[in-house]
Amino acid sequence: MFGVTDYPAFVVAFIILLAIPGPGNLALILSTSKGGIRGGLASTWGIILGDQVLMWLAVAGVAALLRAYPAAFHVVQWLGAAYLVWLGLRMLFAK
Repeated sequence: MFGVTDYPAFVVAFIILLAIPGPGNLALILSTSKGGIRGGLASTWGIILGDQVLMWLAVAGVAALLRAYPAAFHVVQWLGAAYLVWLGLRMLFAK
């Protein structure tokens, strides 16, 4: 028997979880403090776009596909790691 059995408690817990700053909120604050309104809006749209991509990939069943093919999952992991290294190096060598 899955589902929400106590809807008011679910709503309160969800509001509390939304109020806790996560990586998206912290990135938005940092972008806005460095780039002003323009930087904040760019960061907001980037977060929204990224969330949309992840949601549509979930709808498409990409997680099940990556689970069925572990080699493809490892390729995605290494590509993600390479991207993070590239971003870090860009930050280190930026003026």
